[in-house]
Amino acid sequence: MTSEPAYKMQPAGHDAPAHRRTYAEPDGKLKNAFEGFLSFAEKTNYPIDDLTIWDDRARDNLYECAQRLLEGLRVTPEEAHGLLLTRKLNGMEYKYVGYFLSAIYNKSDAKEIVYDLDFKICNLAYRLSQERTFINRSGGYHNSGANAQGIIINYLENRNLQSIFAGSGARGQIITYGADADAFYYDDEDNYHSIMASFDVSVVEKVNFSLDRSNILIQESLHITNPPYSNSTLVIVKEEINKIPELRQYIDDLQGKFEQGRRDYHIVIETIRGLGPQPNKKIRQDLVDILKRAGQDV
Repeated sequence: MTSEPAYKMQPAGHDAPAHRRTYAEPDGKLKNAFEGFLSFAEKTNYPIDDLTIWDDRARDNLYECAQRLLEGLRVTPEEAHGLLLTRKLNGMEYKYVGYFLSAIYNKSDAKEIVYDLDFKICNLAYRLSQERTFINRSGGYHNSGANAQGIIINYLENRNLQSIFAGSGARGQIITYGADADAFYYDDEDNYHSIMASFDVSVVEKVNFSLDRSNILIQESLHITNPPYSNSTLVIVKEEINKIPELRQYIDDLQGKFEQGRRDYHIVIETIRGLGPQPNKKIRQDLVDILKRAGQDV
């Protein structure tokens, strides 16, 4: 009995872990473009470490090389992932191959891209466009969603990860289940800020959303930090939250939606999109308005 090609054997759960689908084998033109990109990347001698290429110019050069090589090709994310099943990556290639796949994501018609192959690939969903969502079911690897405008959803339960570095320089939303997502940005004066850029929803009372210079943290207590970053923070402990029914209901509803998102990423997307173009600011203002109606001095 002949064995199935690797690209047809690989399980790839799109909407449910038990679901199996296959990837089309990439055509010759795409394979040639891929090899051309890897050759270019190997010759650049950019400083590469386990997390990312820190030089924005170097990252852009790699991404823009991929765009040039893909000109005239019509490629789907499934075909892009098929490349990883038909060609074994060597050496440091896993650290920069993500830029090639990212160019395909943004070039394709797909609005929801699921990455669920168990390959160690860094820098996926680089510059993800605003209308797209990247769903990472692979257990990570670092720096997905750098400089992204779209939504990044990381599913990291049962991966024994305390944190994942994701979303550096992102202006979209980073939603992470099962670990914290560390990211950073530089402000207008070139000052470095380390931030937690995630919704981290768990069975304990926790909704952590800190992005675009404002912070909301619900974890046994409610923290509202004034934007931009400052030492002015309002903290309301759980017992006080329970005394304000509207606040309690708002928090429960928000957490409930993201808990449902553990099983269905479409709910996460719907919830984020429903909060408008700046979800963190919308949530913060909702909380402030509720507290003012309750007679709190905010």
